[in-house]
Amino acid sequence: MCPLTAAAMLGAVGARAAKPPTAPDPVPAAHLRRLRAFRRGGIVILAVFVALGLSGTLGIRTKTVSAIGSGYEMSLQYPANERSAQTVHWELFLRHPGGFDGKVDVGITQSYLDLLDYNDVEPQPSASRTSGPYVVWTFDPPDGDVLRVSLDAFIQANAHFGAGAEVAVFEGGVPVVSVHYRTWVAP
Repeated sequence: MCPLTAAAMLGAVGARAAKPPTAPDPVPAAHLRRLRAFRRGGIVILAVFVALGLSGTLGIRTKTVSAIGSGYEMSLQYPANERSAQTVHWELFLRHPGGFDGKVDVGITQSYLDLLDYNDVEPQPSASRTSGPYVVWTFDPPDGDVLRVSLDAFIQANAHFGAGAEVAVFEGGVPVVSVHYRTWVAP
C-alpha cells in the first residue's frame, strides 16, 4: 500500500474541489433593524415585569376600607391582590358606641363568597339567610361596643381575576352602612 498524496486525493493535479461558502447570506438592513427592535421590546417588557415585581405591585396585598353611618363605624381588612389557593385575611370590625342593643345582621355579597373556599366564620353566626345578593349572618351582640368578624378561607383554586363585593350592616332588613371593595386574583 502506498500512501495517498494530496494530489491523488484531489483526483487530478491542479484540480480543486469546490468548497461551500462560509459567509452568511446577506440580510437586508431593514430586517436587521426590525429584529433589533423586537429584542429591545422584549427586554423592555421583561424589565417592566421585574420592576413591578420588585415594587410589590404584583404581590399579595391587604387593604382596609371604612365607612360610618347610622351610628356604626365599620372597618374591613380584605385581600386586595391575591393568588389562587392562598389563605385570605378578611376581618370586619364593627363599632357601635354604647354597645349593641340586640342581634347584629351583617351581609356580604354571595358572588364574593363564591370566590372563597371558606372553612369558618368567627364568631359563629346564630342564624343566616339570603336577602337579594347578600348572605346575611346574624350575630349575637358582643360584650362591649365592637363586633369582630373574621373568615378562615382560601381563594378557590380555579378562581381568576377576582370579584367585587359589598359588606353591609342591616337593620330591619335594610342596609344602613356598607363598604365596597374588590379582590383581584392573579391568574
